[in-house]
Amino acid sequence: MVATTITVVLTPVAILAVAATVATLAGAIVLVAAVFTIAIITLATGTAVLVTTILVTAALAPMVAMAAMPATVMAMTAMATMFALPAALVLVRGLGLSCQRKGDAKGKSKQN
Repeated sequence: MVATTITVVLTPVAILAVAATVATLAGAIVLVAAVFTIAIITLATGTAVLVTTILVTAALAPMVAMAAMPATVMAMTAMATMFALPAALVLVRGLGLSCQRKGDAKGKSKQN
């Protein structure tokens, strides 16, 4: 009779202990699963945003380049003109001085 009573008392305690352990593990498993699910969703969302950004940038890059091209050409033309004019003036002035050295109207009048 004592053995039966002890078994009856220990059995619910053992069942409760096993149930509590299973519930704790299940809760932990559910918590870990929730964390992994959130991490996977975040990673997938970040990857989707990154891929979309790359595709949009790749699609818009030619349009941005074409839009910026006139300004670039104008800047390069202005820069070339800015350097070409003084170079031309130096050449013209140099040619004028060389003609005077060889002898023009002033030079000939001095010789006479």
